[in-house]
Formats: sequence, structure tokens, C-alpha cells
Amino acid sequence: MKKQNINNLLNHIEKLSHIRGVKFSYCLVKNKKMLIEELDNIKKSLRVLDKIQAEEFDKYNKERIIIAKKHADKDTDEKPIIINDNYKISDMISFNKEFEKLKEKYKEIVAITSEFDNENNKLLDEDVGIDFNKIKLSDLPDELSQSQIEPIIDFIIEE
Repeated sequence: MKKQNINNLLNHIEKLSHIRGVKFSYCLVKNKKMLIEELDNIKKSLRVLDKIQAEEFDKYNKERIIIAKKHADKDTDEKPIIINDNYKISDMISFNKEFEKLKEKYKEIVAITSEFDNENNKLLDEDVGIDFNKIKLSDLPDELSQSQIEPIIDFIIEE
């Protein structure tokens, strides 16, 4: 399991908290505790912008949005068309020309955020080094469905 999937697994464990069974509950609690500790370690390891860098990035991002809105296709009310949280831009040549100027203006913060993103993505793509607490297949509650078992399959020992 990759580090980037820890939150999803924790959410799934939380959804299973109402299911009865002492051995099952114990297994989930032990694994939840280890996952939370791992998540805390990851958060401490992630590279983040300092206050001045964050302010500079906010300026860059606001200007980027202004450029995107300016070049976005408009609807009948002259509002930018948004598809899947992105502005629809047909004239990418003029947009990219202006966007490249913006990236040049903010080249230091763009480089820093790109470097941080690469390092953080590399960290999140690593495998989790957790030796999960295991539960026997026969000790699983009968009411568990396939969709409930699938995310916790690494916790189960076949007999």
C-alpha cells in the first residue's frame, strides 16, 4: 500500500467501526493507531512553503486565475465556462503566451513549488512500512460485504 492511500484506508476503517466482533474491532483499532502514527510522520516529512513563499505563491495563483478567466470561453451571459473545475479555453496559443510570461515573472516560486511537489509526490508514492495486525478469515464478522473486505484485505490471514 502506498503512503498516499492512508487517508482512504483510515476512512474505510472508520466506516467499519459499527460492526461488532471483538477480534475484528481489536484488529481495526490496532491498525488505525499505526496508520495515524504513519500519517503524522508523513505530515512532518512533507515540504511546505514558508509564510513569505506562500504569500508569493498566492499572488502567482491569483494572477494565473485572472489569465485563465480572461482567455476562457464564455457562455451566453459572458461568464467563463467551467468543465470539471477547469476553465474551458479554446485559444490555448494566446493563453499559453500570457501564462509563460506569468511563470517567468514568478519563476522562483514556480521552481520552488515544483521541487516541493516532486519531493512530496515521491514520498507519497513510497510503500507504507507497516506490519499490519492480522485477523483470521474465520474471525471476520459474517455481515461484511466484499466492498467492505477489499480495502482491509491486507489485515486478513487465510487459514
